[in-house]
Amino acid sequence: MVPRTPAVRCVYFETNYDSGGTPIRARLESKQGLAQVGTFTAHDLDIVTNSTNIMTVSATGYVRVINRLMVGADAAPDVPFEVTGISRFGDGGTTNYSQFAADGELTLAGTARVLISVDLEPLLATRPSANPPGEGTEDSFTTHDFNPSTEESVFFHLELPHNYADAGTVHVHFDFFVDTAPGAGDPNWIMWGVEYKKQSIGDNFDFSASTTTAYTQISVTSGSPANDKKVHQSSEVNLTTTGFVAGDYILLRLFRDADGTGGTDDFPSDARVIDYHIEYLSDKLGEAT
Repeated sequence: MVPRTPAVRCVYFETNYDSGGTPIRARLESKQGLAQVGTFTAHDLDIVTNSTNIMTVSATGYVRVINRLMVGADAAPDVPFEVTGISRFGDGGTTNYSQFAADGELTLAGTARVLISVDLEPLLATRPSANPPGEGTEDSFTTHDFNPSTEESVFFHLELPHNYADAGTVHVHFDFFVDTAPGAGDPNWIMWGVEYKKQSIGDNFDFSASTTTAYTQISVTSGSPANDKKVHQSSEVNLTTTGFVAGDYILLRLFRDADGTGGTDDFPSDARVIDYHIEYLSDKLGEAT
């Protein structure tokens, strides 16, 4: 501990040990004055501060920071704990952490970032005039029924929200079922495709050129009637997101690759989509004010 002016007049320190002599809990308390505390490591650590401490704390167990004003009978302050300036929680601000700026804005880095889900129901899609999937229902829920012999498509556009992490992950998958499961050894492959393009504000709107297409293949579970109408989820189709920023649009054509351009699609009946699912990487709560 390195005291500053004025010097710490009363500092209480206690370490408890288990029967084998291993420290299991530590307590550091400044009764008055200012203290600068360096890195302190323990299994459990309580820091009780009644003034202003500048400190870095690491621990292998719980860490509790308590702000207790010694007024009357230990009366609690209006604000139990307050940090001024930039605060980081995680690996110390190297790679994986959450950071609160001095104005309170939260930013996430590395593995602290999260994936946000966007569910696109069939009713939200645009069905083109040429080769749209059939519109079906199952127990009153809308489905898109994709034919096994004709490439059928739907269209969506998605504006990347203000909480999107620039150039971060964006991927798409399909939730679907088939009416009758294939028999063992029967053709059971379905190939899904995503054609997409980034469109920024100020660009000339155009989906007729410079698009990218990616595919994902899935096998339908065999065994009828046990697996009839079993809901399947395809693997993610990962979009190449170089240059993607919040506020850009992603133009999407989602389709069943019935002609096998991307790989084998040999299941001989309709694949009935109940949900199109998009996930994107987020590193903040939204746009800073």
